[in-house]
Parts: sequence; structure tokens; C-alpha cells
Amino acid sequence: MNFDLNTLFLLAVPSFPFLLAIILMMKLSSKVLLYLAPWMALPPLLLILLMPVTVTIEVPWLLLGSFVGLNETARVFLFFTSILWLAGGIYALGYLSAKEKSATFFIWFLLAMSGNFGLIIAQDILLFYAFFSLMNLASYGLVVHSKSAEALRAGRIYIILVIIGEIILFFAFTMMVADADSIEFSVIREAFSFMGVNDLVMALLLLGFGIKAGMVGLHVWLPLAHPVAPTPASAILSGAMIATGLLGLMQVLPLGKAELPFWGAFMMLAGMFSTFYGVFVGLFQNNPKTVLAYSSISSMGIMIMAIGLGLVSPARWSFVSIAVLVYILQHGFAKGALFLSVGIFAKPIAYKMTRFLFILALLIPVFSLIGAPLSSAFVAKKILDTQLYASSSPWSEWVRIFMPWSSLAISLLLARFLYLIWPNTIQAYENLNLEQNTLVPKSMWMSWLFLVLMVVLSPVLILLLGIPAGSMEDLISVKALIRFSTTLGAVFLLSYIIWFISKRHPVPESLKIPAGDLLITVEKYILPGIFKSLEITVQTVQKSSGSFGSYINRVTDSGSALAARYIGALDKKLKQWTVAIVLLLTIMFIFTLFAWRL
Repeated sequence: MNFDLNTLFLLAVPSFPFLLAIILMMKLSSKVLLYLAPWMALPPLLLILLMPVTVTIEVPWLLLGSFVGLNETARVFLFFTSILWLAGGIYALGYLSAKEKSATFFIWFLLAMSGNFGLIIAQDILLFYAFFSLMNLASYGLVVHSKSAEALRAGRIYIILVIIGEIILFFAFTMMVADADSIEFSVIREAFSFMGVNDLVMALLLLGFGIKAGMVGLHVWLPLAHPVAPTPASAILSGAMIATGLLGLMQVLPLGKAELPFWGAFMMLAGMFSTFYGVFVGLFQNNPKTVLAYSSISSMGIMIMAIGLGLVSPARWSFVSIAVLVYILQHGFAKGALFLSVGIFAKPIAYKMTRFLFILALLIPVFSLIGAPLSSAFVAKKILDTQLYASSSPWSEWVRIFMPWSSLAISLLLARFLYLIWPNTIQAYENLNLEQNTLVPKSMWMSWLFLVLMVVLSPVLILLLGIPAGSMEDLISVKALIRFSTTLGAVFLLSYIIWFISKRHPVPESLKIPAGDLLITVEKYILPGIFKSLEITVQTVQKSSGSFGSYINRVTDSGSALAARYIGALDKKLKQWTVAIVLLLTIMFIFTLFAWRL
């Protein structure tokens, strides 16, 4: 095994949090290890400073021969995700009180962090899939952390969709590797562009990555998981991990190389539909975190639309990709800050001046997501508008019409969020002798304000990261200020009209849309019909089969009894810790020898 310094740095990024998670499993009571957990996000930041861009290194001894590296896209993703994991981890130290519960949380936290960092530096499809699976599976532990009935239900739906998505992506990746005769992303993209589109592969990719990115129809886990997960986990799920679905599409699709008009148009329409659908359903929600979950679906819709534009007009992708990277970075910081603010304003804030400053800090990420001048989201939307005008596709004209309305729609949804969180901010806490444990812990408000600062500095950060998003002068103009003021005025007016009408004519319970929307319809109306049909079919088959069916039942019963006897004996043996460990080590040793000989 030959290690050079670059390889060591790259592999250390996912390895540090993974190893700390293993150590934490053995020493749950170690307070030092818990405090170390958030700082496992520092190595990626050091990597960004020390590692040159456009580096790809082959690691022949890893898996089937892996490729790791850092390009412009990976650099941006690694930067904002590491900031989010760092802020979320520090926030969690104050958010979680019981030590043992904190240890359990941080084990899943570190495993998901390792998977998130690993898939970003992966430059081949196999390593990407391994880390993508690790991140998705470990996130289940974050969703069900509270062990409440709602959390377990959300976790069950989440893990079902995750497993379905993993299976779908496995089939898609297998076909892509077979066509390209390589696992390296660059070779796969070239093969994709030269060999022509495979409609089945495209459909599988959109399904698999669409689940993670919250595309409408595949989004139902998001509004269920966010309200029940701990607040720092929700911030990372929505700010960092949801973006990996977009990263996966950007890694495997021949963006800028091949024109795929049908699939590009489909993604543009699906993206815009997701944008407005997320707003429409989100306006009916009463939980601030659920509203933010639907806001994430809406924001991801804009990014899916942008990737579709890159497939429709490959010549525009070099500019569109800049808008995508800038918007994803801004969305990560702003959405993470808003999720963390839910936990901040759920606790009493003793001093009026502090409350005033916190409210101002709350408005910064809201204005940023709307696309206010001086924000990087403003730059991203400006680039997207320019490229939509330049595109020759007829679908671009339709999307261009709806883009300004999408900003207004997202603004309305964020106004709904502010309305729901606002009562907690204006409560009068006249008794300044509040118990210390009822106030906001320092680790919570400091990490939250740190993310708010990242939102403010994001226009500068994108320039420091080398993203050619234009000059600082492009961040503001008289026309932009007038447009933003008009949008704000329209939002205030529409919000007041909606509030006025809803006060006098409340929405009937039968018309309210619960979190999970489409899933509720499936559970109430579609699944019972399917189960009933299957039951009738089975009964019909049993009646017609007669003696053959009884013979099958006898064989099945005897087989089940035999299996139960041997499985029971095996289970009894495996309950002995030493036997289980020896067996596990033996299997790992055999697998290692086999892999080494290959």
C-alpha cells in the first residue's frame, strides 16, 4: 500500500468521524468523546485549504479499486456541508441533555457525517454508492431518536423509501458500469454522452436520487421526518444531506456534453411543479419544522429545474452549474439556520434587546432564501434567469414565465413560518430570575448565529471558493431593490388577506392537508383496496386449488417447523457474545482474504 499525502488527507475526511463513532460505541459514558464529535467536521475544511482543485487519485487497494478526489463541485459541497455538520454538532451539545441519549445521537450523527463526506470525495460509482448508503442508513437513527410513535412511523417510511432508492440506484449503476466498462465517474459520463440515452437508466436515476432530493411524489418522508427528528439533525438533513441527491445527478449525468431534450424538459417541469406544490401544501401546516420541510421541497425543485435546463441546453451548463452551486451553498446555510432557530425560539429569551437582535438574525436567512439583493441567492437566480433567456428550448420560455412567481410563492411560505414561530419570540418574560436550565444554552445560540453569519458572508465565500459568479457590484441595483420591495409588499398584502379570511372562515378539517400529503391518500384509499383485492385473489386461488393447496400448506408448515428449530438453536448460540464475535471476525477474515486475492 503506497500512501501519498493527498490520498491520506482525502481518506481522513470520512475516516475520522467513522472511527470516532466506533470508539464511542465502546465508551458511551465518555464526555470527552462527545465534545470531540462536532469537530470531526474540521478535516474537510483543512482539506479545502490544502488540497489543489481538480485532483483525482486512484486507490487500487480500496474496494475494487477506487477513485477519490476534489473538483470544483466537490469543493463547494464539502465546504458548506462541513460547516453545517460543525454548527449542528455544537448545537446538539446544548440541545441534548442526557449523556447516554447524547451518545446514541452522536453515534448515528458521526456515521451519517462519514457517509456524507465520503460520497462527496468519491470519484467512482462504487465508493459513492457505499458512502451514500452509509449516510442514508445512519440517518434513520437520527430520525427515530426520540422513540415516539410519530418518530417511529416517520422512520419506518423513511427507511422503506431509502431501501427502495438504494435498490433502484444499484440497478441503474450496474447498467451504467456495464456500458462504460469502468466505475470512474468521468468515464461513465463520457460513455453516457457517446452511447446515447438509456431511458430505463435515466428513469431509475431520477427515482433513486429524486427520493433523496425530495422530488414531488417521492418527497413524503421529508415532512414526516423533520418535525420528529432533533432540531440539529433536521438542520443537517435539510441543509446538507438532501443536496446529495442533486450531487448524485450532477456526477452521473452527461451535463454539458449531451443534449437530452425529453428528460431535460421532464426535469424542468417536475422541478417547477415541486416548487409550487411544496408551497401550496406547506401553507396548510401548523408546525414550523414541517413548513421548512416543504420549503426545502420547493427550493430543491428550482435546482432540479436548473439541472433539467443543463440537459436541454448543454451549451449553457457551464453558467447554469455556477448558479446551482451558489444556490445550493446559500440554501444549505440559510435553511440550516432557520431549522436551528426553531430550537432557539422555543426557549425563553430573558432580555428584550437580546430578543430584538435574535429576531433580526432570524430575518436574515429568510430574506436570503427569498433572493434579496446582497445575497448569493440573488446572484444564483439572476444567472438562472439569464440562461433561461439564452436557451432555445420552448420549455425554457414556460419556465421563465413561472420563475418570478416562484419567488413570490416561496416568500409566502416563509411568511407562514415566521407567523408560526413569532408567538414564541414576543412572549414577555418579565421575571429575569429564570432558572438557568430554561434559557437558551450558549452552544445553541452561538452555533445558530455562526450559520447566520455564513449566510451574510456567502457572497464573499463563493468568490473565495473560486466560483466565477460575477463581481460584488452585481449583488445590488436599483431595479433589484424595486423588485424585491414589490415582492415584500405583495407578500405582506397576501399574508394579511389570507390571515383575515382564515380568522373569519377557518379552513374545515376535511380540507386541511396533513404532513405527508400524498402518503396519507395512499394509506387511506389505495392500500386498503390493494390488500382487499389480494385477499380476494388468495381466497379464490385457495378454493380452486383444493388438495394441492392443502399439500403446499403441509409442506410449508413442516418446513417452517424445521427452520424454526434450527434457527432457534443458532440464535441461542449467537446470543453468546464470544461465539458471535468469533464468527463475525471469521467472516470478515475470509472476506478480506477473498477480496485481497481478487
